[in-house]
Amino acid sequence: MSARREAVDDFELDALVALDRESFGNDAWNAWTWREALTSEHRLLRTEHDAGGLAGYVVVAILGDVAELERIAVRTDARRRGLGRKLLRNAVDESRENGADALILEVRDDNLAARAFYREHEFYEVSRRPGYYDRGAVDAVILQLSWARHD
Repeated sequence: MSARREAVDDFELDALVALDRESFGNDAWNAWTWREALTSEHRLLRTEHDAGGLAGYVVVAILGDVAELERIAVRTDARRRGLGRKLLRNAVDESRENGADALILEVRDDNLAARAFYREHEFYEVSRRPGYYDRGAVDAVILQLSWARHD
């Protein structure tokens, strides 16, 4: 089953790369990685815009019965308006519609705001990748939301 994705022109690609860099710093995807991700038939991209341009995005890979939230970001000046919640809800809905039973993601252990956001949305820790970020200094925490727990 193919995931639905939005068309992206060069201007939008530049905006995605810039917002990714703003949000993820050294862990950001470069333009080549974005192009590769956006040509995959198993990934979906949803974006949100406001008067300032690209306000946020979410990228989900649909991998059979499991979906992976690969990227989610909201521009700094667009935060605290419910946009992250909207993008996450869209990712969950699209994952379910495409046959997934769960949505997984990884987050830096030291990203307390993101971890609280996901906890608020009923994600739970399933594993860790010790020393995954910053040359071994920071763990990756693997979180999952399973709708089987809610149905």
